[in-house]
Amino acid sequence: MAVRFALLALLAVVAAALAALPVRAQSTGTTPPPWYAQPPACTAEREGQLFCQVQVLCECRHFRASLMDGTKAGYRWDCGPLRPRCGEAVQPKDPTTNPYQGPYPGILQYSPNILNNSN
Repeated sequence: MAVRFALLALLAVVAAALAALPVRAQSTGTTPPPWYAQPPACTAEREGQLFCQVQVLCECRHFRASLMDGTKAGYRWDCGPLRPRCGEAVQPKDPTTNPYQGPYPGILQYSPNILNNSN
C-alpha cells in the first residue's frame, strides 16, 4: 500500500511539473523554440508548400478519403517516414534518367541476333 501511495505521489509531481512547462515558457517573455511553432493551415492555396515539423520536411498536399484509416478527403501535412529531414537538399528526381551508368552483367547483354530467327 505504501508503494502505491509513493507512485501516485510521484505521478502527481511529474504531472504538475509537465503542466507548468508551457506556463513558464510564456511567463518568461522569451520566444518559444522553433519546434514549438504551430504549422500554418494546410489549404488548397498552400498545396505544395514545405514546412519543417519535428525535423521532417513536410509537404502540404491533398489526401483522398480512406475507409481503412477513417480519414476524410482533404488537405493535410505529409510528414511520412519517406520525407527528407529538415536541412537536407531536396533534389527533384528526373524519372527519364537512368541512375546506373555502368556496364550490365553478361547475362543481360543485348544482342540483336537473339530475335533474328534466320537459322
